[in-house]
Amino acid sequence: MVPPLTDLGVVRQGQSSSFDLTLRNPLNRTFVVDRLDSSCLCLTPRFMPVAIPPESEGRVSMELDLGKEPEFTGRLLIRIEGRDSSDHRMFQAQVAVKVE
Repeated sequence: MVPPLTDLGVVRQGQSSSFDLTLRNPLNRTFVVDRLDSSCLCLTPRFMPVAIPPESEGRVSMELDLGKEPEFTGRLLIRIEGRDSSDHRMFQAQVAVKVE
């Protein structure tokens, strides 16, 4: 459904970065991601919900905002899960970033 790891490379300390997660729906019905849970408050979806038609691809626009912890430097591995309105997990993935 989604690549298991998205590597954002290097992001400067206190800065932000936007990116898209590409999701593939292999089902013969539309699925809707209503909520995204993240292990870091710095990573949030930009627009929700996202509906992905059957056997198609869709995108979830994401925002990484390191301004909430402007002194942090190092590596982050952020776990994310997309959930539907019934709280079923639709996908899980990880986002890696190096903060300098």
